[in-house]
Amino acid sequence: MARLSDLHTASRVRLSEIECPSYDAQPWVQLPALDRSRIAIISSAALIRRGDPVFLPTDTGWRPVPHALPDNELLLSHVSINFDRTGIQQDLEVAFPRRRLDELVERGVIGSVGSTHYTFMGSNDPKLLADTARDIAGHLKAERIDAAILVPV
Repeated sequence: MARLSDLHTASRVRLSEIECPSYDAQPWVQLPALDRSRIAIISSAALIRRGDPVFLPTDTGWRPVPHALPDNELLLSHVSINFDRTGIQQDLEVAFPRRRLDELVERGVIGSVGSTHYTFMGSNDPKLLADTARDIAGHLKAERIDAAILVPV
């Protein structure tokens, strides 16, 4: 992970000026035990299926990724100049740990894995991603996902 002091001046200034949201209340959610929970992944790595449109620099949309999609059908389309792709190119699990979730199901640690995961472009102002978050939340709810692994990239 890059430190602010390591970034280009313009990037450092932009990141330093982003307001962190604060919330008056936290929702209370009662989850089933982890070994009975259904889990999905939400990643800001801007992954796309081979042949799908790439994420553009200010893209606030999201893309579904089927759990069963082969790794060689996923491409990285993240555009941030500060984004080091090396780890993901060596091991997709760094940004999209589908096989690790399968292992946890096999070991009985988690109950099941969602059939669809979600990805979006992480280098955006969080305020612009509110609709994206609501859309993804609706899909998670429809698939009866109990919890999501958030993978910030």
